[in-house]
Amino acid sequence: MSKSGNILFIQFLLLISIQLNAQFIKTSCPNDNSIAVLTVKDENIYAGSRGSGVYLSTDDGVNWNSIGLDDQTISTLVFNENILFAGTSDGIQITTDNGSNWSFFGLSGIYIKSILFYKDIIIAGTERQGIYISNNNGLSWSTYDNQLSASSITALANTGNTILAGTFCEGLFRSSSRNFDFWDQVNSLNLPYCISDIVVNNNDIFIGTDFRIFHSDNYGSDYEGVGPNIIVVSLVAKDGNMFAGTEMSTVFYSGDNWSTWEIINNEYVGSAVVAIAVNDNYIFIAASHGVFRRPLSEIGITDIDDNELELPTEFSLEQNYPNPFNPTTTIKYSIPRQANVGTSRDLSVQLKIYDVLGTEIATLVDEQKSPGTYEVSFDGANLSSGIYFYSLRAGHYSATKKFVLMK
Repeated sequence: MSKSGNILFIQFLLLISIQLNAQFIKTSCPNDNSIAVLTVKDENIYAGSRGSGVYLSTDDGVNWNSIGLDDQTISTLVFNENILFAGTSDGIQITTDNGSNWSFFGLSGIYIKSILFYKDIIIAGTERQGIYISNNNGLSWSTYDNQLSASSITALANTGNTILAGTFCEGLFRSSSRNFDFWDQVNSLNLPYCISDIVVNNNDIFIGTDFRIFHSDNYGSDYEGVGPNIIVVSLVAKDGNMFAGTEMSTVFYSGDNWSTWEIINNEYVGSAVVAIAVNDNYIFIAASHGVFRRPLSEIGITDIDDNELELPTEFSLEQNYPNPFNPTTTIKYSIPRQANVGTSRDLSVQLKIYDVLGTEIATLVDEQKSPGTYEVSFDGANLSSGIYFYSLRAGHYSATKKFVLMK
């Protein structure tokens, strides 16, 4: 056999070897070299593209259909309950029927990079125009002249009463002001990192940057690097498992409290792994060669609790019922697993009753609570008629509501 023949034969053997050891299988997602965003809702997988809109798969990525916004660039896809918000290069679009109909939601002409829902506020991170806020469900938007006015906001996250904003090569900022009009830079991450993603899991915060992943276990007071020194371009958690997509076409996985990381793709999937999404059965990744999937069981992830999917995604303290009451009433509150994170750790929770002077009347809850929705009964038989308050504290979250005892 000639020398050139030997080279061709060796290349053939290498190709066969790669195919036999392939772990991620390419899906049939159209325009697959332009997919930049992946998200999961229930049994559906959504893919946002650069210049060709949004695609939907209802069968774990086997088949895909275009669901609109055909000529638009999609930079983020976020659900608020059953409404899908698409951040585009020309404002925000929404759909309530899986893309059969889309409605313009605001911020025309502005490139939307990230969207976050906080209580009744919608926060939009933009390309080089900072942050916009809507307090009236998108009817109007406000922006402020502050530290982030000319920044590109690549990621937003809610840690309770504080909002984190990741920027393009300006580091990490946070705000707890009422209208989020003032932001300060996080001192422990004040280098000009390019931040790709922020994942919040109770008091654990993970920041994907162009240097490595940073982790805080004290609500962001301090950060330390975890995992290898890699350029992270996508970061997702699922049921206690962390997945990181890198600029070098690799996907890292950690399932042991983030102390060790392993590469879970042997094949070349193109350039940077720009998006990751995980459902009950598969991990999906998007890179320049397409959208790929791999069964979680092949990675050793088999014990996924379906109940985790039903956990709340935000803190809440609801109005008691009945109200007014005599003499008993029920108070309902929720402790979340945040969006895109896995099983949350227990959190210290306090629920207390106060009179109008601020005197503590009763403690209904004072213990560690797992994520979930809880109901507590309060009996005011020994109290006089009047106005009282109940207050919930959980981590950095706090909320207070008024109720009336009427005998």
